[in-house]
Amino acid sequence: MTILVDTVGFGGRFFAEAFEDADKEPQEALQAIGAGRFSVLLGAILPDAMPSLITTSVFALEKAVRSSVVLGLVGAGGIGEELKVAFDLFQYRDTSTIILAIFALALGMEWLTDRLRKRLQ
Repeated sequence: MTILVDTVGFGGRFFAEAFEDADKEPQEALQAIGAGRFSVLLGAILPDAMPSLITTSVFALEKAVRSSVVLGLVGAGGIGEELKVAFDLFQYRDTSTIILAIFALALGMEWLTDRLRKRLQ
């Protein structure tokens, strides 16, 4: 839940910036021919802001996955908590397996987000 609240706040801030930075000329052109606010949003703002929205969303997903490990280390559950328990009990085989799993997860997320960025650009 903490990660969700953090990610929504992070994404919302960047989404608002992307909407504000959208090119004004297409918006004015649509308004000049009588388009409503929703039409301007769909026809001018979203197409201009979409690359930034996609990049921010993918970055937020990566950040959330990495944060989940860190939060687990401080007692919030998940794989980070398993790592802490394995460290505390000196179970080095389990510890190394968990570290390798976290590393594989990070690499997998990196690979997935790179493919998404290339496909959506």
